[in-house]
Amino acid sequence: MSNKIQQISVKAVFQKDNKVLLVKDLKNVWELPGGRIEHGENPEETLKREIEEELGWKNIQIEKILDSWSFTSQVQNSQYHFVILTYLCSTQEDEVKENEEYTEYKWTPLSEMDSLEMKDGYKKTIKEFLS
Repeated sequence: MSNKIQQISVKAVFQKDNKVLLVKDLKNVWELPGGRIEHGENPEETLKREIEEELGWKNIQIEKILDSWSFTSQVQNSQYHFVILTYLCSTQEDEVKENEEYTEYKWTPLSEMDSLEMKDGYKKTIKEFLS
């Protein structure tokens, strides 16, 4: 018998000069910065906490929700269902701190999105937003 686990993650879309900030996770896959909602947190609290943990940015503005999508993943005896909420965010900060959750980050133009190893849901959200 397998476990069925549902998790909700919130992700930030930061835009600068027609580029979006992406981070590369430990599996070598690009994604938007953010993370999982903890029990009792609301999505905006989670996003602010995760951005401070991952990027070191204390002052972000959450403008609006952009998109939601989901995917499933099988890991050993567990079936995961991830729901992703993406928010348009802004900040005056640009110095990104080093972090153990990702291996690199980059400001990425729309023209490079298709060539990156990244979930299609992120690509769809970013393309719709930047187009």
